[in-house]
Amino acid sequence: MKIIQENNSSSIIIFLAYEVGRSELIAFLKSMEKENLQHRLLIVTPPDLFDIFKELKNLCIVNDFRSLDSLIAAIEYLVRERNLTVTDLMAIDEEEQFSISRRIAEHFQLKFYSLKTCAIASNKFLQKTIFAQNNIPTGHFTLISELNEKHINVIGFPNILKVLSGNGSAYLFKNDNLEQLQTHFEILKKSVKDVDSDSRFREQQIDLGEYKIILNPKNQFLLEEYIGGEEYSCDFIVDKGHVRIIRVVKKYRGPFLGFFSGYLLLREEDLAPNHIDLNDLEAICLRITNSFEIESGVCMVDFKMNQGKFKLIESSIRPGLSAFNHLMYEIFGYTSLALMAKQKMGIEIETLFPRENGAIIYLYADKNTILDEPDITSLEQFRSEYNILHIHKFESSGLPVTDNLCDRSGYLIGYVMIKNPNSGQIPELADLFNRNLKFIPRSKKNG
Repeated sequence: MKIIQENNSSSIIIFLAYEVGRSELIAFLKSMEKENLQHRLLIVTPPDLFDIFKELKNLCIVNDFRSLDSLIAAIEYLVRERNLTVTDLMAIDEEEQFSISRRIAEHFQLKFYSLKTCAIASNKFLQKTIFAQNNIPTGHFTLISELNEKHINVIGFPNILKVLSGNGSAYLFKNDNLEQLQTHFEILKKSVKDVDSDSRFREQQIDLGEYKIILNPKNQFLLEEYIGGEEYSCDFIVDKGHVRIIRVVKKYRGPFLGFFSGYLLLREEDLAPNHIDLNDLEAICLRITNSFEIESGVCMVDFKMNQGKFKLIESSIRPGLSAFNHLMYEIFGYTSLALMAKQKMGIEIETLFPRENGAIIYLYADKNTILDEPDITSLEQFRSEYNILHIHKFESSGLPVTDNLCDRSGYLIGYVMIKNPNSGQIPELADLFNRNLKFIPRSKKNG
């Protein structure tokens, strides 16, 4: 464990950089530095992101999150030695059902979301159940541990089979017929049976007040109606019963289910052509926060628009975590995480739709190039023609894909960021960039 010092304020908030990407974290830190607020953050970062803080000046603890007792002791020591006051905490540890944040909040006697709220936000079946009760439009769904004709008839085809908790696109299957569903169900059961270290598959005991339920993601899965239409995502801020949209992005279908070829950051004038009414979207987001039973915070929602009608996919009590945070910083000058921090610091927040737009276009390896080194310089030829701001390679690119059927995240190797693109050309640009991306065989590189 390491501690880095750079703080001139006695009042701080804790940010747990748990399961957040490198470019997303840098964009957040630059957002805070731009407004001279970085000194009010105490950041806990895993060791693989430590090098970021060599250039950016923040109060930082390097910790692997494996022992909460040692992490709390490190924070307590730093707070005591520097005579600091912890006033709040930013929680994005959805993969851990917000348990890390909760424990730290309890230790420092900070206000935190209820167990019920955290359960709803981190369990897809429970979330859809609560949202349906509050008349938030979503597809038909059911909880299954075995396939039976009744459930299949209710949901119909096509449908989606997925795990109950966690975020990301792993363990996700689209089924067009009964044969596919049966095959994918057996694959899913077999794949999760012996998983030990993945927090998405821990048993969850959930207290809903009137009754308690136990959900086991290793043998219970969500079967839901496949929702047609175009997919979108937005972040929104809620404060004392009022909701404001922070950003809206359109998603473009990618090479695998749940993975995308790109994101387009929408301006306000782009909403109507995409059949999105801002007032309607804010009203639905308010119903989502009421379902979560929260009065403040920054949340996200993934949804589809089909024939002008909204249908929810899923939501959370933390901002969206993806490469569009880097894009937000370049277009807005801030990110949703920065607004989350400012709200917790008690600073007045202004939200504006961008005057310009931008896009993230993802780069993928395939089964033949997954172990090779991607050469992103091969895309420099397109920089001026398509107004490319950044060509970014993920640190984890080139690692083996351990579960080709259930988790294809290893194929995702980076992205290209474009300013003011022609939105109609994004699928073609995704094809162009991926077709021209070159790979260097590691054996040749090392030789």
